[in-house]
Amino acid sequence: MSLFWVVIRQFSEIRNMAAKKLITRAEWEKKLNDVKVGREDMNKLVMNFLVTEGYVEVAEKFRTESGTEPDIDLATITDRMMVKKAVQDGNVEDAIEKVNDLNPEILDTNPQLFFHLQQQRLIELIRNGKVEEALEFAQEELAPRGEENQSFLEELERTVALLAFEDIANSPVGDLLDMSQRFKTASEVNAAILTSQSHEKDPKLPSLLKILVMVQNQLEDSSRRSNKMAGRYDRNPFEEEEEVNPFAEGKGRASGQPKFGGGSFFTTNPGSTPPAANSRLTPLPPEPADFYNPTATVDIPLDNASDLRKKERELQAKEAELTRREQEVRRKEEAASRAGIVIEDKNWPPFFPIIHNDIANEIPVHLQRMLYVAFTTFLGITLALFWNIIAVTTAWIRTGDATIWFLAIIYFIAGVPGAYFMWYRPLYRACRTESAMKFGLFFLAYGLHIAFCIFAAVAPPIVFRGRSLAGILPAVELIGNQVLVGIFYFVGFSIFALESVLSVWVIQQVFMYFRGSGKAAEMKREAARGALRAAV
Repeated sequence: MSLFWVVIRQFSEIRNMAAKKLITRAEWEKKLNDVKVGREDMNKLVMNFLVTEGYVEVAEKFRTESGTEPDIDLATITDRMMVKKAVQDGNVEDAIEKVNDLNPEILDTNPQLFFHLQQQRLIELIRNGKVEEALEFAQEELAPRGEENQSFLEELERTVALLAFEDIANSPVGDLLDMSQRFKTASEVNAAILTSQSHEKDPKLPSLLKILVMVQNQLEDSSRRSNKMAGRYDRNPFEEEEEVNPFAEGKGRASGQPKFGGGSFFTTNPGSTPPAANSRLTPLPPEPADFYNPTATVDIPLDNASDLRKKERELQAKEAELTRREQEVRRKEEAASRAGIVIEDKNWPPFFPIIHNDIANEIPVHLQRMLYVAFTTFLGITLALFWNIIAVTTAWIRTGDATIWFLAIIYFIAGVPGAYFMWYRPLYRACRTESAMKFGLFFLAYGLHIAFCIFAAVAPPIVFRGRSLAGILPAVELIGNQVLVGIFYFVGFSIFALESVLSVWVIQQVFMYFRGSGKAAEMKREAARGALRAAV
């Protein structure tokens, strides 16, 4: 059995003994001396410490001298230490590459670790005075993750707040630039790599020392409490007491007298008869004259002037603290706004907000008309897919083909969220921040949107004779036999056709603005820089 579990077992036994009797320090030390630790167990503990902390050379020499084999390959320790050193030196990009080389799943399955690495990268950009690059990095890489996780957003706001202070060292967020922040992130990366290698995150030896110290502190606390109780209640409550005669002269004792020490009800002359020296009961205080008078007035003490001034000072201190916190929050919001980080609260539709849409307040005036029409096309595709479900449902009821109904449901479930996330939100953010890359993403996704609308308006007999979409061809086919179904399909064709026309107008307007504002040239430059960085 390893030393770790031996100490745990001894600790459990000592706690069980402590519930029955008090254990002195001598007994505790004797208990420790009785624990026999083998050389092999001690060597394993030492090797565990060296491997976990990353002392490769020492671990190799210790393996040679003691013959103790580590539970992981020592070559992986070198790679892990290189990652840890890269983070401690501020080379976060190099550390991320090394982690992906070791195991790509570490960052894929641990979003919190990846965010902290990206946060450390932002801190290093701010430390080196690269303000513009830091703002762009925060907006492009960290802001989307902050929208998905509230804790990430709070950490991002605190990091961006570094830009709001001239004297960063004395600011409330100056600790982010300390070396301890690097070491904290490096330790988190080290623990994640160890976990991926099925190894303990922390060495066992310090844990054993913590357990020993905790046990000793608990024993000392128990000893102090026991001594305190013994000092306060040092008499045995079960021993027979000497009887006291309250009517005897002086403080003498006599047998055959009652065992109580008397009280206010048994004291005939409290002025001349003193209470017994060892009496357990003390005389009750006399009641006030109007104790049993329900109409008697009661004096309630009021605070004096000094108490009122003290409370006033406390209220002023609380008000100053609230003002300071409000100013700090305002500085964080200003720093986030300068970084281009916008907190998108869900505000539409007003009766049940599920998306963020505030064109009037966030979009420049010259782009609002174009974006309103784009939002209309988003509502149009939602209406078209919903009406498609209704039309296909009537066809299913009349023809008995349930497959087309399931396809219509799939079109709606995938189409509406896909339209919002793939092209409307990128266009909204592109118009708000005028980002060339987001315009490129919009053109790609919106082109697919227009192609689908045209395909749905025609509905060629490719999949289930085209009846899963309310287009013109199935409408003409069904109008002869099923008039109601054909009418529903003609209405669906009209909606898809109108949606196609509006969508073509929107992409034309966006492309004209994209070319005229120089975003196309900017996008080419960004693509060239990205290709150059990848080549280097």
